[in-house]
Amino acid sequence: MGFFEELPDPPLRRQRAREPAWNAPPGGEMPVPVALELVVGRSDDAAVLVGPLRVYSTGFELALTVLVREWQEPFFYPLNRHHQARKEDVLRFALAFADGTRGEVEDHQRSGGSPERTLTSRGGTSGEGRWDLRLWSWPLPPPGQIEAVCLWPGFSIPETRASFDAQPVLDAAARVERLWPDD
Repeated sequence: MGFFEELPDPPLRRQRAREPAWNAPPGGEMPVPVALELVVGRSDDAAVLVGPLRVYSTGFELALTVLVREWQEPFFYPLNRHHQARKEDVLRFALAFADGTRGEVEDHQRSGGSPERTLTSRGGTSGEGRWDLRLWSWPLPPPGQIEAVCLWPGFSIPETRASFDAQPVLDAAARVERLWPDD
């Protein structure tokens, strides 16, 4: 017998529960990129940019880039609605669709339950006054225009809108490749 005791066998692997479709892109799909470059809001102090998109069979992920000229707090996160955040410092961002539905970032978490439409933060990176975020929009949009809407009073951005056509998203969804069948 050596110095070390034998390690126990690892526990049996349990299959992870799948996230609800409205909370994350489906696994096992190769998304189709869609070029998009929008300036949704801009002031002398900040800018809110959207694009590009990655389209899946059930929705799309969009890149949201937030730029600020100067910021004070080292752990500042523009979409944060925690209890200590001043409401004027919170960036409000939403998508409005041709059928009248809308999704605001994390809005479904406040309402609870399975939402009709979502816009969920899926992480990102930050540093030096720049946040590169990924947002999941579910389900696929109806045909027509999609409006990106933002409001950020703390950085002098009034409610502003920029729109793009849903058809390239719908066309891309038809080309998504399923890498392996569902189990």
